[in-house]
Amino acid sequence: MVRLASMVTLACSTMIVAGTASAADVAVSAQPVAKKSVANAPMSLRQRVSNWNLGTSVFGEGGCDCIWFNGDWDRYDAQASHEGGAFPQGVKAADDFYLCEGYVYDLDYICGYLCTDSLEQLTKARLELYSDCNGRPDRLLHTFKVFEKTETGVVVDGFRLVKFTFNVADQIDPLLSDNENACNTNIVLKGGTYWVSLVGLSDNRCITMPTMCDSSFWATANGGVIRGSVAHKIEGEETGYPTQFDYSHGSWEPLDECCIGCTDLAFTVCADKCKILIDNGGNDRDDANGRRVGDRSERSTSPTRNSRAADDFVVNPCHDLRVCYIEGCIYTNCTGFEGWFDIFGNDCKEPSYVLGTSALQSGRATCIVDLGYTVTIDGRSGLTAYRLEFHDLDFVLPRNAHYWISVNIRDTFAQNERAYFCYNADCRRSCLIRFNPGHAIGAGLQQWTNVGRDFSFLIAGDDADADGSASTPTCQADFNGDGTATLQDLFDFLNSWFAGCP
Repeated sequence: MVRLASMVTLACSTMIVAGTASAADVAVSAQPVAKKSVANAPMSLRQRVSNWNLGTSVFGEGGCDCIWFNGDWDRYDAQASHEGGAFPQGVKAADDFYLCEGYVYDLDYICGYLCTDSLEQLTKARLELYSDCNGRPDRLLHTFKVFEKTETGVVVDGFRLVKFTFNVADQIDPLLSDNENACNTNIVLKGGTYWVSLVGLSDNRCITMPTMCDSSFWATANGGVIRGSVAHKIEGEETGYPTQFDYSHGSWEPLDECCIGCTDLAFTVCADKCKILIDNGGNDRDDANGRRVGDRSERSTSPTRNSRAADDFVVNPCHDLRVCYIEGCIYTNCTGFEGWFDIFGNDCKEPSYVLGTSALQSGRATCIVDLGYTVTIDGRSGLTAYRLEFHDLDFVLPRNAHYWISVNIRDTFAQNERAYFCYNADCRRSCLIRFNPGHAIGAGLQQWTNVGRDFSFLIAGDDADADGSASTPTCQADFNGDGTATLQDLFDFLNSWFAGCP
């Protein structure tokens, strides 16, 4: 893992931005073609180059000043990662990066380098972002197709070194819904290991040619010194169609066992990090025994439906909090709904909010993610779980104060529609109630009522001291940011230290 020497804060930074394929893709009809033998298609660029004679100055760029820099091309080799052309079955390479716990990372862009002999005007690529499972790429999280391409001027025996930059904000697909595009252009990752796969795409000029034609190879980095796991690759199967590839029967294998040896690949991840103030745990999906797993939370002009469920949190006494990101869970049978958050003040261990009035802060969800399961509450089945994400926030909550947050949806006035703020679940904690139990009001509750459970939400922000005075206390001992300096801060710091952060 990359550990930046310049880090002086109590947490390390690592990040990545992803994407794939350019808007200038040339449309090709999906017509079956004759299969070609790929037994002799080399996975190493060295095997394709007749005279490997690269001086140390061939690659002069210093890289991006970003959270994760995996190194420039070390001029040692490059690994095949291309679909079509010389690789009609498709082959993808991937390399990992790590993000330290305790932060959210708002992706800006990811860039990487391919050596390719595709036609310059038709050279294109795709970038994929995966989760990790036991040191291998696992679940595909995001696919990026829109890129900026930079010809570096470096040419090795006909293979041009090309930089591909995938800006997250550019990942708009006119065929997708507004919410899908909002989720594609607003990506936040939490701490952990991730994998990025940069894949060259065929220029389609060799579909009917019997010999190997265009190909791309991902440049190696770090001269055999591995940060994290060794890079991996997976091979697909020919489908008979020039733009379709099947990887379902393949497996991700490390390059030191099959291909070009023990190596990293050249890429950079850039993102803005934001410290997590409170992560109250995931959503409680266990309703096997009919146990209630959420409370009504619907913003409505109808007095009989207007309701809020809320949970509390504390801003520590040392710094004002500039909120940058919020997320929370909702169960609902509504479709095409608006998601919202409200922040209230505190009044003797319950929200200081009256239904029908304005909250201290409110905001509409940027991205709504279907979590892929349903629950039953109050006898109503088919309530789908969603994660509501609120990106690019910029408001300040004063320090040393107690607040309540409600996640809710706007009422569409359908009699059978319901929305519930999800109860939380967290296997790391024996007690799920962090400060005070969550409360609910409306939909039959005439006043704020203790529900005996906490709710699922996350708030992240940065210090935003209003006075800017150098004499403002820093509260360095409050490592976990819970507003108090206790022995638990020492344990949390030691756990982070031995894990490599900071």
